[in-house]
Amino acid sequence: TWASGATGTAIVGSTGIVTGIAAGTATISYTASGCVRTASLSVLAAPSVITGTMSVCVGSTTALASSPTGGSWVSGNSAIATVGTSGVVTGVSAGTVNITYAVSGCFRVANVTVNPLSSAGTITGTSIVCAGNTIALSNTTTGGTWSSSDGAIATVGSTGVVTGVSAGTVLISYSVSNACGSG
Repeated sequence: TWASGATGTAIVGSTGIVTGIAAGTATISYTASGCVRTASLSVLAAPSVITGTMSVCVGSTTALASSPTGGSWVSGNSAIATVGTSGVVTGVSAGTVNITYAVSGCFRVANVTVNPLSSAGTITGTSIVCAGNTIALSNTTTGGTWSSSDGAIATVGSTGVVTGVSAGTVLISYSVSNACGSG
C-alpha cells in the first residue's frame, strides 16, 4: 500500500501516482509483506497565474507577468509571437499562441491572440455605372463598410452594390476597423 506522511503537501493514490497539494516536503511510503520503503518528495510551488493583456496587434507588444520572478518565458510559436526574458510579447503574425512561464520545472500557460493590422484590401468590379442602374463591387477583406463621397451621384449599399443617381464622378470607399486600427 502507498501512503503519504504529509497529506497537506502531497497525496498518493493506490497505484503510486503522487499529486502535489502545497509546496513542501512529504515522505511517501510503500508497504508490501510487512516491509516498508520510503522516499522524500519535494513539492514545488507553481508560478502564479499569468496576468496582463492577452491580445496584441502585429508589430506591437504586451507585457505579461507571473511570480516568483526569475523564471523563463517561452513562445509556443515564434512565427506568431515572440516573448522576451521579462515577459514582453511581440506580435509577429495573426493567430493564437501559447506563452509559457516556467520556474524550477513548474509552469503556467496563457493563450495570447495576435490580431492582424486592419487592411481594406482591394476593391474589384467595374468602375462605370449608368444613372438608374447598378453594379456590384467586392472586396476580399470581410467586415468592412462601404461609403460614397457623393450620394447625389451614386449610392452604395452594405454589400457593395452601387446605384448610379446622376452623371458625375464619385469616390466609392471600403474601410475596415479592428482592435489594431482602421484601413
